[in-house]
Amino acid sequence: MKHLMRILSLGTFFALGLASAHAGPIKHQANSLTIVDIHQEPIANAQVLIGRAVDNPFPGNLLVSDDKGEISLPLNWKTPLPVTVMVNGFVKTTFLEVSPEQTLLEVNSGDGQDRIEVKGITKDYGRLRRDGKVDFGLVIPALSRRTMLNFDVSSVISPEADVIKVITKRMNVPSNISLPNQKESYILPITLDKPQYRMYFRQPGEYTMTATHGQFPLEKVVDRLRAGDSFFDVLNEFQFFGGGELDVSAGSSLAGQDISVNQYQFAGVTKLQGPSYTNDKVMLTLALMNENGLMKPSDLKKVGPGETVELKTHPKGGDRLLLSALLPRPASVVNKVKTFLDELFAVPDPINPDNVLSLSPFGDYDHLLPSDGEEDDIELDLTVALERAGQVSLVMQSDIGVNGPPQFLPLVDRPLVGNNVVSVTPPTIPEGLYQVGTYVTLSQIESTEKDGFVSEKKTRLWEFVANSWVDQIVVPDTGNTLGSTVTRRWEVMFLASPEGQLKLHDGSVAIDSITHVTRNSIDL
Repeated sequence: MKHLMRILSLGTFFALGLASAHAGPIKHQANSLTIVDIHQEPIANAQVLIGRAVDNPFPGNLLVSDDKGEISLPLNWKTPLPVTVMVNGFVKTTFLEVSPEQTLLEVNSGDGQDRIEVKGITKDYGRLRRDGKVDFGLVIPALSRRTMLNFDVSSVISPEADVIKVITKRMNVPSNISLPNQKESYILPITLDKPQYRMYFRQPGEYTMTATHGQFPLEKVVDRLRAGDSFFDVLNEFQFFGGGELDVSAGSSLAGQDISVNQYQFAGVTKLQGPSYTNDKVMLTLALMNENGLMKPSDLKKVGPGETVELKTHPKGGDRLLLSALLPRPASVVNKVKTFLDELFAVPDPINPDNVLSLSPFGDYDHLLPSDGEEDDIELDLTVALERAGQVSLVMQSDIGVNGPPQFLPLVDRPLVGNNVVSVTPPTIPEGLYQVGTYVTLSQIESTEKDGFVSEKKTRLWEFVANSWVDQIVVPDTGNTLGSTVTRRWEVMFLASPEGQLKLHDGSVAIDSITHVTRNSIDL
């Protein structure tokens, strides 16, 4: 059925294109429009639809870019119109209001069908004493301004999971967290040993992997979780000391990408005060260092209403930034965590009196847990409380050492979708901020289940860009249908800046000027 729909869609579009082509000679303006990628390289053979449908509002409004990425503009194009760019390997993009005076349109590369896995271990922790504290490595790629627009907790804590076998129980742990071999005690002796990390990318390219050395007091954190605190409540018990980096060229999956966590130390400290907000929300702040357009982390903290927290800073000399997120407090999994921990530490297990916690995502340690030949269900999923936040407000601010409360845009409602119209509700703009643009994305969501854990694969299908805040988007007719048996996610972002309404000549928004984002989504 999917193949049939694809053939029908292509046939309809081709037929419409022929109808447009046979409408008679088309007169063109002297100027041209160039289609480029994010590196400003021209894109050839891009189909460019000017208006909401073929031959609407005038004949000859469907064009194809030449080898220089250029199209000659129809003489009938007199006023601002939506322009849709379609080309293999790139995300279909509609710029909602483009004037015929514009000279450039920039589109994003598409998401690859296959995931590229990068894996290795974190190393060089030094001698790990039995001191009541658990050492760990947190591995994430350095973030760009563009990826910051989609920041949520899953940007730091991977939604992918590895399975740890704890005595006779099984639990999911985010795959980008590694645990060097160490021995600690909590009621019983505990050995932790998960040195591996795994990360996934959808596009081949050059990436900078960062590994941060962190630590938390085992007894204190477990006691608080058993007492009913959430993972967000204990986040500030986690301390970060330093880290390391590794540049990788990921053309295909890579193993052996080991990262040393002692390349530098986080010696500096900055302070941030939280704004007033209600108890049904939570605020997280990530301390970053901007080096050549890549944001590298040094600390992560929960910031309470009116609370002042300290965050470690990166020793390198780039611009220091603070990225804060305000989001609804996630649905509680406190009772499940408490029950799991109470059962785990209640009495020694005769099968495994040393209480060894071991994991290998590559299958190296399966022999550590006696098995009856059947896999047990996952009894605790540590990624549950850290799942993707649909509704979130973000602020990026320069770190000046002692920082006042960030000014968040209000959280917004989910978009409403029907009859090829997407309705959205812009927030009230706070004083001192200015509209930069509206950004809407349609994505396909594919869910897979493994070991009782459901992960998702998001593929962007269509992007819509406006240089102001809009309340409605009419989806152009490009000859295909939005109906599908798979899950589709509509996501809206309203973008703002204190620097005024900055726009680029290419019909997109000035990414580097954006400091404020409020976002929400709906799955259909």
